[in-house]
Parts: sequence; structure tokens; C-alpha cells
Amino acid sequence: MKKMQFFIRVFVFVFALTIWSLAGQGQDLTSRYRISGSIVDSVSGQPLEFVTVALNSDGSQTVSADYSKGDGSFLLAEIKPGTYSLVLTIIGYQNLSVAVNLGDTTAVTKNLGTLRMISQAFGLSEVVVKAAKPIVTQEIDRLSYDLQADPDSKVFTALEMMRKVPFLSLDGDGNILLKGSRNYRIFVNGKPSGLVERNPNDVLRSMPAASIVRIEVITNPPARYDAEGMAGIINIITHKSLENGYKGTITLSERFPVGGPGLGGSLSAQLGKFGVTLLGGATPHTIPLVHSTLDRSASSGEPNTLHQIGTRRSRQRSGYVGYELSYEISERQLISSQLSLNGSRTRARTTQQSMLQTSGEDFQAYNLDAANALSGSSLDASVNYQLGFKRNKDQFLTLSYRYYGYDDSQHDEVAFENRTNYEVPNYHQLNDQRFAEQSFQLDFVSPIKKVSSEAGLKVILRDNSSNFESRFREGSLYETSPALSNRFRYHQDVLSVYNSYEYAWGGSWGLRAGARIEQTLIKADFFSTASEVNQRYTNFIPSLALSRKLGGNGIVKVAYVQQISRPSIQRLNPFVDRSNPNVETSGNPRLHPYTFNRVQLSYGASRKVTVNLGLDYTFVRNIDFRITTFDSLANITQTTYENTGSGDAVDLSFSVRLPVSKNWDINVNGMLSSIWAAVGNQSSRINSRIIQTNLTLSSAYRFPDGWRISAGINPVTRSFRSPQEHANGLIGSTLGITKDLIAGKLSASAMVANPFTRYRKNIMYTIDQTFTQYRNNRDYFRSGSVNLTYNFGRLKKQIKKNRRGIKNDDIVK
Repeated sequence: MKKMQFFIRVFVFVFALTIWSLAGQGQDLTSRYRISGSIVDSVSGQPLEFVTVALNSDGSQTVSADYSKGDGSFLLAEIKPGTYSLVLTIIGYQNLSVAVNLGDTTAVTKNLGTLRMISQAFGLSEVVVKAAKPIVTQEIDRLSYDLQADPDSKVFTALEMMRKVPFLSLDGDGNILLKGSRNYRIFVNGKPSGLVERNPNDVLRSMPAASIVRIEVITNPPARYDAEGMAGIINIITHKSLENGYKGTITLSERFPVGGPGLGGSLSAQLGKFGVTLLGGATPHTIPLVHSTLDRSASSGEPNTLHQIGTRRSRQRSGYVGYELSYEISERQLISSQLSLNGSRTRARTTQQSMLQTSGEDFQAYNLDAANALSGSSLDASVNYQLGFKRNKDQFLTLSYRYYGYDDSQHDEVAFENRTNYEVPNYHQLNDQRFAEQSFQLDFVSPIKKVSSEAGLKVILRDNSSNFESRFREGSLYETSPALSNRFRYHQDVLSVYNSYEYAWGGSWGLRAGARIEQTLIKADFFSTASEVNQRYTNFIPSLALSRKLGGNGIVKVAYVQQISRPSIQRLNPFVDRSNPNVETSGNPRLHPYTFNRVQLSYGASRKVTVNLGLDYTFVRNIDFRITTFDSLANITQTTYENTGSGDAVDLSFSVRLPVSKNWDINVNGMLSSIWAAVGNQSSRINSRIIQTNLTLSSAYRFPDGWRISAGINPVTRSFRSPQEHANGLIGSTLGITKDLIAGKLSASAMVANPFTRYRKNIMYTIDQTFTQYRNNRDYFRSGSVNLTYNFGRLKKQIKKNRRGIKNDDIVK
């Protein structure tokens, strides 16, 4: 494996160096042109600012793009001779396409004169643009960020690009937050995907951002979506604009010292009525030796203190592959299918020195050495059939089926040395958990004049199971402990029906209203103890959204949403993780779902400055927060989940994009939250109030010769994890450089993150009435990466795809 990594690294370096040299030589031998002009409103004659100007080749490949200035003028430089189409795009106006022929004149600059754009009425339906789009656009229920229009997508991974998407951010551990929340679902191309269901960070960390078209943030899901999802849905759109021919992207990367070489990409192909999209990637993720400490002070029973010093190193191999097929049976019939696989394998080594003191004297001590093995895989398969109607092309019926399943396996081998008053023998832990889900769905869409109505039925059948055991050493053998072993099965059926309506009037107003009824049936079995848990409940879920278009390409929206959170197998699994003998964690099989309510107000505008603002108020009761208690007899802290929590939050999200000049832009993306939360029973209630912020400030400058530099800073304050747990803040930074080696085809990039700080302290504070706990993991913070991205292929004719499919957006992990 080491030899393979070495050859990949050498290949990336030599290939990039060779192509870079050839591209540089070729650029000097070709004449270059410039295109200029001015853009105005067709009626008022007023200059239009911040219009997206894209120059496309005959094959619809964008070779250059820019924005218009305050006086409406634009300039595209360093253009090769050839025949092009210039496409102008801005929200609220019809797209304008102008033919451009370079090479038919001796003039270096071709002035297209004054270009007039026609205003377009506002509606609820999504506008499909086949050329460049504004980077940020809004609809009544979502916001879209166009990664193809952001050159940083050539430098960063999909995970790292989340920092720039409005309403999204990353916490100190690299986990995605949607409006400050970790409770959301991630879709791929409008549907749940096994690629990102089991462990999204593993895949998004290895997925090149260049293989993604756009990221949609759905903060107010309509009634057709399942009622769960908490903060909303993150929808990742890959290369779906298929045309006759083929088109693809390949990215080679190297990340260090954390990470490793990676390969990822996508391919789209169309042959007549048959189309296919492929997406795949693989990478090792190595974390060198890191250190950690844990300090706990307990006041219950006999006061004592626990001090632990540990190390950990790990190596993970992960990969993903998926495809979608589509076949147009006839003008009104379409069938499509999807299949994706995702897998990972992690090997880690952990050491720990533990010392428990009472009254200042050593009471208990040991040295721990553990080998940890984690592995898992997932399978996702679905088929969709769509039937259109002759009398109305926008009326259609969709039948869908989906199977999704995954399994995770954990195996820990724990050994002790240098014991003092510690008699627990060496032991092994095994935990196998599985999840399987089948979904059947029927959707019917029937627009009538200005009203679009939707109705549907859905059935979800889920099976969760776990098989865990602890084996303690007896002599030279390891014997299973029945008291610490069990088999658990959790069966859940969700039956739902929905109806929703959308209405647009006056050219500027839009209304969407709907309701969903869900009935949930739950049965949990503990085979080893012959006990059962049965639950049955019905929920009525309303949704409402109102939007109005304002002058200057602005839009304001107000919405109310109520949703459900159902616990995942990770929260339900009763397996007790004792990899650290003094700090135990487990799930709770008796958790039950809870509902939450949110009122949303948002505003977006795209002028010279693009602004998006969101103000949310959320309140929730009986939430299953993490709760940690201290066992004074065993001197162990025990962490699980309980439905004893409540919370209220006010969130302000903001995103600003400022083009300082034609070649320089500044972006600000942030979140300010005020959270009130509590957990526990009345006698031991823990209350918490915290104000937290997460800000990303980035800037980029583009040079005329194809070079581009970018820089960013990401300050994060102390953050909320639960009423008992808070994490410390951090300040991250990035510096990147990109070079287009072959326009529209080949680019090379390099990036360094946190160049001034090698390590960061990742601190978690846990507070209770009987103890305080302080955990500090010292993680690698400084890192570097190099990327080489190649785009290939040529497309001509667009392919159809199903307009509805199964979206199981209801489980919160």
C-alpha cells in the first residue's frame, strides 16, 4: 500500500509539472482576444450590475466567466480564436445569448455594444439554466449555491466547500452544521443515497468539489418530504445535465500530514434515450500520533479526581461508487434506477495512563493498550417509473421503490499493565449493528392554471438490529459475559399520506401550503432478556410558506414548519462502549420520537452585493439530548440519551458576497445563535444558555494569465453540544492557489490550512451537579494539499430524468 501511495504521489507531481509546462508553451503561440460590452435594462435603460457573463464554446463548455460592473460594463480577456456564444444571466431577467466569432477581424478587442435584457415575471417553479448561473439563487423553500461558478471548487473537497454555502458551516471537528444544527439529512440528486447515509464525512472528505454542480439547502421542506429532518436537507447535485455524448471530471489529490492520496470523479453519458451517470472515489485517511488528556473531579461519595493521558493513531481506507440509469420508454414514460456502494475500514491503536486519586493519594492506576478495528459498508438501490399525461405535460404519476441497508462492525481488544488496585481482567468488545429499509411511494402532480397540487402515499419498513458481547480473559482464554452481552432488534413501520398546493399571483407573490399525516409502529425485542417495547403514535404535520419578490432582484420569505425526529440505531443500540473503562457510552432502546416547531423569516437580494439573511425561532420539548451521570461506587461516568430535554433557539444566518472589482471578490458566511436548553429530571435539572457564532470570511483574486489566489479565516466561538457539554472555540485559516493549465479542461491547485498552527486543542467540557469533566484532544491542525482536475467529453442533447423519487429524509443521527 505504501508503494502504491508513493507511485500515486510521483504520478500527480510529474503529470502536473509536464502539463503545466506544455500549457505554458502553448499559450505563447496563440493569439488572444478580448470581449467587451455594456448590459442595460431593456425598458429603463439603466445599467445592470452583477450580471453573470459566461462565454461558451460550440460544445457548451464555459471557457470564461465574469460579472458586470456598476455601469453595466464587462470585459473577458485571454480568449482564443473561435466561435462562441455569450450568455447573460441574472435573477429576474430572461437569459440573453449572443453569438461571438473571434478571428474574423484583426482587432484585438471585440466590442458587442449595448446588450439589453428583458425583465421576467416571478414564479414558483425552478428555473433551469443551461449556461452559467449566479452563484447563489433562492426559491420558496431552498437556497442553491453553484459550485461550478466558484473556482474554489477546484481546490477544496466537497466537505471543505460547505463552509462557503449560506446557512452551512463546519464545527471544530469538521462536522457539517445546518443553521448551527447537526440534525439534518443529506441527499444526492434529490434523493437519499447510500453514499452519504452511513458516514457522510468519510465520503465528502474524499469527494472532489469539482464533481458537484451545486449544493441546495432546503430549510423549509414541503409536505412531500418525510416529516423528520430537524434543521432541513442538504441536497448535493452532481453532473446531471446529460446530453448526447459524454462528459466527465477526474481529480487526483494529495493531503498531508493528515489524509493521503485520493482519486475521485464523475462521468455522464447519453446514447439516444439511454443515459448513465457514474460517481466514485477512494482515499486512505491517515491520522499520525496525537495526544489527549482527560481530567474529572467528582464531589459525590468520597471526592476524587481522575487524570488520564493517552495517545492514538489511526488509518482508514474508504471508497464509494454509484450510478444512475435512465431510459425514456416513450414521450410520456420514463424509467430510472440507482445503485450505490460505500465502504470503509479503520484500524487504530490507543494507549492510556490512568490515575484515580482520593484525598490527594493514589487510589487506583493502570496503563491501557487497545487495538481498535472498525468497518462498515452500505448498499442503496432504487427504481422509479414516471407516467405523463397527454392532456397536460406537467401532470405526471410516479411509482418508486427503494432498498437501503448498511452494517457496522466494532472490535476492541483492551489490555492492562502496571495495575494498582485495579482487578478488571483484559477484555474484548464486539458490536455488530445493521440497518435495513424498504420504501414504497406513489406521487401524483397535477397543476391547474396557477395552482400546482401534489398528493402521495408512502410506506417505510425498517429493521434495526445489534449483536454485542464482552469477553473477559480467564487464564489463556476469553469467556463471554452474559450480563454484558445481548441481541437487540428494533422494527419500525412508517405509513404516511400528504397533500400540498403551490400558488403564484401578481407576478411577485408565492404561497405553498400542505399537510402530512404519519403513523409510526415500533416494536423492540431484547432476545437475551426476553423483553419487549411497543409504541404506536400518529402525527399531523402542517407546513406553510409565503414569498414575495422585491425590487432589485430581492425576495423575502416567511415560513412555519413542524417536523419529527426519530432516533437512529446509533442512539438506540444498548451496547455499552467500555474502550475507556472509566468513561462508558451507550444508546437507549427506549427513546421515542419528538416534534419541534420552527418559524422562519429570510431575505435574499442579488445586486452589486449578494445578500442572504435568515432569522429562525425554534422550540422543542422531550428532545433526546446526551446526558452524563457519575457512578460514585464504580467511579465511572456513564453517557447515554434520554427524552428529558427541552430547548429554545434564535438563529441569525447571514451570507454576503461582494465583488470589489472584476477580479476580486469577498465572501462572508456566518451564524449567530442564542440557545436555551435543559436536560434531566426536576430534581437534577441541568440548565444551559449560550451564545455561539461561526464565521467564514474568504476572498479571492483572479489574475489575467489564469492564476487565482484565495484566502480565508474561520473563527468559531465556544459551541453547544448538549446542556451538559460545551466545546471550545477555534480560529482556522486557509490559503490556496489555482492555475488553469488548459482553459475549461485542466487545472492544478494547492492549498495550506492553518499554516501558523500545527496542532489545536479540541476541548470538551462536561458539567453536572456531582462532577466536572475536561477532555482535551490535541489534533493536527496544519495541513496541505495539491489537486489536479481534468474535465473531458462533449455533450449535445439533454436527457430526461424522473421528477419524483423516494426521499427518506426522516432519521436524525
